[in-house]
Amino acid sequence: MRAPETRQKSFLLAGALVALASFAPFARIFLFRQSLFFRDLSAQFFPARRFILEGLARGEWRFWNPFVHEGVPVALPPYAYLPDLLQLLQPNEFGISLFLALHIPFAAITFLLMARDLHLPAVAAATGALVYSLGGFSLSTINLYVYALTLAWAPLFIMAFRRAVESAGARAIALAAMALAMMVSTTGLEIATQACVLAVALAPPANRAKLMRSTAVAGLGLALVAAVVLPLLGAAGQSERGAGFSTAVVLSNSIHPITFLQVLIAGLHGDISNLSGTWWGTNFFSNGFPYFVSLYLGPIVIALATTGATTQLRFRRRLIALGLGAAVVCLGQYA
Repeated sequence: MRAPETRQKSFLLAGALVALASFAPFARIFLFRQSLFFRDLSAQFFPARRFILEGLARGEWRFWNPFVHEGVPVALPPYAYLPDLLQLLQPNEFGISLFLALHIPFAAITFLLMARDLHLPAVAAATGALVYSLGGFSLSTINLYVYALTLAWAPLFIMAFRRAVESAGARAIALAAMALAMMVSTTGLEIATQACVLAVALAPPANRAKLMRSTAVAGLGLALVAAVVLPLLGAAGQSERGAGFSTAVVLSNSIHPITFLQVLIAGLHGDISNLSGTWWGTNFFSNGFPYFVSLYLGPIVIALATTGATTQLRFRRRLIALGLGAAVVCLGQYA
């Protein structure tokens, strides 16, 4: 059997395994038609999605929500993230929960594809995909809805961007632009921006031609998603965000150095779902609880990452620099 065929079968098997493993934590939702509910989901995102879906079912494009503060623009326009329209098949909390949960195995698959494009072996790619999709931060984005969607598209954009920069073909540029538009259309702009930084870091060394291709991807991608971004920027400009936040607000979710131990120790501060009973981390967070519930990766993952950092792999120095820079940013006021 030829080596490329063996490699393809290995990745097909890896893809099936990581997808199943990534969906396993949510199997109960599917089997028993249950719903996610924690914090922002039940208080903000589910009611907003129900409002939009009920309008679409009646043939209405709802851009104004009269039930919040005597009327505000909807945070996520009906046409913003097109896959959201699939929720019309089951326009209730169960359907929205299942749709959201499916983005976790989708994130695992897109990471696997990116790792394959970086010429990693199937085992390493599958391990990375599981860490990416089931790490504490990734699972914590589900509570914030849009970030889970962005996280799923980020590896696909990084892969497409690399191909567009390397190739002179219009097709590669168009695919990268579409991936960028899909990622940005989720409105999880913080994670989308980080993905763009990582895409540039993992791209081949720049020259004039590659810079022009990069500009073409950015320009075309942002043009495709302009109908989503521009109204949101306009609405944000008329809110408190338009004037800019104070330094204290910007740094309010800084990660305390002790909380960084959560990368190694699961549930370091106790059970956040039981604030009055077992949660003892109140003094480490500005609001008494974290914006992202968990940062957990585990000692095995950290050991593997440390081993990788000491080997002569491609992009090693860039990834280490990005990791250290990210840690400083996360520390915020403590840095």
